Amino acid sequence: MPDFGGYWERAKKISDAVQKALMPEFITFVTHGLEIPHAHIHILPRQKGETSFVPEQKTFSKESMEKIAEELRQALV
Repeated sequence: MPDFGGYWERAKKISDAVQKALMPEFITFVTHGLEIPHAHIHILPRQKGETSFVPEQKTFSKESMEKIAEELRQALV
């Protein structure tokens, strides 16, 4: 990763928007990149009581995902 600082600055900007839009109790960051030829960060909003390392997988309707996406876009402004 040639610009690791810039990479994390963008992750912080996105996590700030997630915090503003979704108001999670906390956010977990997981960095991956061993099995694939690029690094990536999972930004996982977590709620009170979620204690497992890997959060429960949730499903959302298309409409819910579109609403969340719009809230995140607004929070990034």
